[in-house]
Amino acid sequence: MMIRTMRMTMMTMAAITPADRAPDGASVVVVVVVVVGVEGMGVVVGVVVSVVVVSYGQVSVIKNQLLV
Repeated sequence: MMIRTMRMTMMTMAAITPADRAPDGASVVVVVVVVVGVEGMGVVVGVVVSVVVVSYGQVSVIKNQLLV
């Protein structure tokens, strides 16, 4: 079950990683909704991953601004 949850979470992260395409709040909602559909431990994983996605998105946005 955990493997399936992680696979779905990784797919979701891959889908929303481009930070300039989606605001941070939207990416959090997407990850949490997807993982809640999986059930159980997936909720915990989803919350952790959504936080990681948001912070990663902010870092890449800052990096893009510095490069420009």
